[in-house]
Amino acid sequence: MTRAITGTALALFAGCAAYGQAADPTPAFEVASVKLAALAEGPRIMQCKGGPGSSDPGLFTCTNYNLANLVSYAFDLRAYQFSGADYADRKRYNITAKVPPGTTKEQFKLMFQNLLVERFKLAYRYEKKESDVYDLVVTKGGLKMKESPPADSTPQSTPQPARSRQVTLGADGYPDIPPVRRGGSAMYQMNGRARWASSETTMEDLVQGLSAFVGRPITDATGLKGKYDFTLSWVIGSGVEVAASDNDAGPSLVEAVREQLGLKLEPKKGTVDVFVIDHVEKTPTEN
Repeated sequence: MTRAITGTALALFAGCAAYGQAADPTPAFEVASVKLAALAEGPRIMQCKGGPGSSDPGLFTCTNYNLANLVSYAFDLRAYQFSGADYADRKRYNITAKVPPGTTKEQFKLMFQNLLVERFKLAYRYEKKESDVYDLVVTKGGLKMKESPPADSTPQSTPQPARSRQVTLGADGYPDIPPVRRGGSAMYQMNGRARWASSETTMEDLVQGLSAFVGRPITDATGLKGKYDFTLSWVIGSGVEVAASDNDAGPSLVEAVREQLGLKLEPKKGTVDVFVIDHVEKTPTEN
């Protein structure tokens, strides 16, 4: 699991037209290749890497991403924000792009969005939709997470040996996660059980992660400004947003947040900005 689980893309689009052109059509990659990936049976490695803020800021690549994945990545969308997204689409694409020197992360996002508009003829709009949402608050019993110690007061952790991709269950029946590095985060799921361990976590980080798991927007109403270390373990039921797990094997996510972190997810009604595709072509234009 990546540490930064991104929020809404609307901040990039203040003043955007309602339909499918990015706010500024100028930002563009120096060179970009978009190709269909070869069909393959079984698991495939899916990853996007490089670009501003990475160890290779001048080169960006995406491997084995389908259109729903590409659009979600480019526009920083969560599943509940993306109407009609087909994440199971077997048609995948490989993208290689040369990023101009000095490109900011905001400019990079616009370049990626413009690439999808140009090559896939993407036309889109945002619309308001009423939805169930959550407020995250501290329980009456108080916060149970530990505040992270100052960086200069804790020794650097010993580098961990390379981990096997195989996940194992610990003695408590939850996925076994080695100690995370300071400022790091890891989450595993196995046999209907999940564990998330995180270090130096802000409330923004926590809200973004929980929002991805429950499939609903979450607003931070805790008032907490510090950074925290925690381990969260829960049983995945018929829906992680339910208030109680569907068996006696362990807590649901909502229960685990309350019991293990001292925080509460309070449901309410709210409005969500939903991304809607009006037109897209699955065969990209030639490079």
